[in-house]
Amino acid sequence: MKQHFLKTRDSDTGLLRPYKRHLVDIIASPKHLDSTLDAADALFRALGARGHRVMLAPPNSHVRRDELDEREFPKKGHYHRKVWSPDRATVVYVGDVSIGLTLFEMTESVEMVYMGSSKYIPVRDLTPEQLRRYREPNHWRTTKDFTSGRLALQAYSTSWRVKWSERWQEATAGQLASLTSKVIKALEAAAPELARRKEEADKQAEEEHRKWQEARRRAEEEAERARQAKARLESRQDLLAAIASWEQVRSIQAYFEAAEREMQHLPEADREHVRGRLAEARGLIGEVDALALLKAWRAPLER
Repeated sequence: MKQHFLKTRDSDTGLLRPYKRHLVDIIASPKHLDSTLDAADALFRALGARGHRVMLAPPNSHVRRDELDEREFPKKGHYHRKVWSPDRATVVYVGDVSIGLTLFEMTESVEMVYMGSSKYIPVRDLTPEQLRRYREPNHWRTTKDFTSGRLALQAYSTSWRVKWSERWQEATAGQLASLTSKVIKALEAAAPELARRKEEADKQAEEEHRKWQEARRRAEEEAERARQAKARLESRQDLLAAIASWEQVRSIQAYFEAAEREMQHLPEADREHVRGRLAEARGLIGEVDALALLKAWRAPLER
């Protein structure tokens, strides 16, 4: 897999950032990639010899990968750009318990010299001639996080509900091999506790989900009661409007009928004049249908 790690983006920490993400969870610099791959191979073989399967997490398995701070001495509150991460976690199964593994080269605070074009290189890598050449003000110095050549292993719970992680760091390069037995014992000891905590967390999650469903059911029932109350209120208001319209129609009709009756007692000339006025009034009012609103009215259950 080395060739895939070396097809990488630029990095200001010296750590590889491969374009390919379907890779084992290993983070290293080009200079120490071989030794990091060898350390991973030795660790995975040692775990396999104990009957613990090491593999990439299955797709869509909801296995989480823990956050990683590759600095030897992480500092909270300081800006820190996240390093490369694979698209799937690398896990070891200790029995039925999956534990995530990330093997990485740590970074340390290193004095750097500015080379131009936003590029910095470690002062420790400069030759005496370069040290004399790259001087201020054009080549100033600063400290940045850069690769250390020393490895660390981070193990963590892959369950979203169980927070647990442990980290082993090399004090000197190549020390990880001597820590392998200690790592395996720690993982084997942690597995039963992680299983117990996950079982408790799953039960708690089920209870929280049940309570959420119950609260949702009550909210839906309350919303339905409110909807029905609103429907009854609107239906009543519409019905009262239909009744008021009926009363208004009856009043208008009674007025026109009374006018027609009274008109018969007028002289012929006045009668024609009033008849014309009455026709104009009817035209102004228009066709009045007392049942139109009632036909359009909707009962509460129809809303």
